[in-house]
Amino acid sequence: MKTLLKLFSFKLLTSLLGLLYSILLVRYFGASRNIEIYFAAQGLVYMVTSLSQGGQLAEVFLPEYHKLNTIRKGLGFEALSVILNRIFLLGTVIIAIIFIFASFFIQLLVPGFSEEDKELSTLIFRILLPYLYLQLFNSFFMIVLNAEKKFGRVEFLSVVNYIINILTILVFYKSLGIWALVLSLLLGKVIEFFFYVYQLYRIEFRHSFKLTIKDFDHKSFFKTMKSTLSYVGATQILSITFTSTISFLPEGTLAIFKYLQNLSNKIKNLFIQPFLTIFFTRYSLLMQNSKSVSYEFKKNMISILNVNIIVIIGSILLGYYGIDFIWGGEKFNEDNVALAYIFLQFNIVAVLIGSIGGIYRKMAISNHLGKKPIFLLGHIATVVSSVLLCIGSPI
Repeated sequence: MKTLLKLFSFKLLTSLLGLLYSILLVRYFGASRNIEIYFAAQGLVYMVTSLSQGGQLAEVFLPEYHKLNTIRKGLGFEALSVILNRIFLLGTVIIAIIFIFASFFIQLLVPGFSEEDKELSTLIFRILLPYLYLQLFNSFFMIVLNAEKKFGRVEFLSVVNYIINILTILVFYKSLGIWALVLSLLLGKVIEFFFYVYQLYRIEFRHSFKLTIKDFDHKSFFKTMKSTLSYVGATQILSITFTSTISFLPEGTLAIFKYLQNLSNKIKNLFIQPFLTIFFTRYSLLMQNSKSVSYEFKKNMISILNVNIIVIIGSILLGYYGIDFIWGGEKFNEDNVALAYIFLQFNIVAVLIGSIGGIYRKMAISNHLGKKPIFLLGHIATVVSSVLLCIGSPI
């Protein structure tokens, strides 16, 4: 409970700072085309990062890390070095290809934008590509710190990140405009990287430039990508289809959609993610030690369902007034608020579904089912349903 309260405290502060940051974005950029151009470039960077599967592989690595350390102390760190070195090589190839074909990918993502808007979005996207390297490394750094029960570091860093974002936009908005957001995103990620490196150094991690080690089957580990690619691909197909469709709608629709998507992510990170983070680590340890996991599962599932019910009721009753209070103004009119409220309801329901799925997904990963071909069936179903939903959707 003490750990959970600590995580919640950091998450609360992070969410408040994130809310302040979103208020600044709306006050400065509103639902303008400029912010939509930035969202398109940023969104494509996130998609490429997801397709590189750093986050998915990092989750799979957590039970592997515990297993390796039972064989020999420090073996988990050695395996981490192998993974980081190979991911660096993989990331270099991905970045080179994506940089060359950047304009094509922007055209695919936002075909409804003007050519001038696409060119600016392409330029921003190319400048943001180093984000991929940093995020790939940071995903593994974060999971190892959680595996070592160093909870709170990630949440503390999120607080620092938002402070940097807020200060950057306040100081540089007038001189840089939309480029202030680009600067804040890269600056925050660089600071995050060096923070993780320092934290890992404190727990005696020393990087080595090895591509293989005797006791870690890296080939089997990276084969996980074959099964998780369908999961990642499903989510990105959904995102690309929605974004490309919305790009044909009136100016501001994409901006409002992204604002609410980010807001719902903050709600999930505040109320749901602390449960999932602690559950994943404890469940993995219980499985590794051949102990019962039923109590841990029931406790977290009940807590997550209760929290989601409260969030849904609150969003229905107070969502419109809350959006109008924090964002309403000259650059975000009543029509924008009404559309944002509709988007909010769909996003909150998605948080509920994602929360329940998150519990089962982390259990599957801890049981190494992420490497099984049968795990693909759910991902394939997601791909098909995502495409059909987007084709039939009015937006």
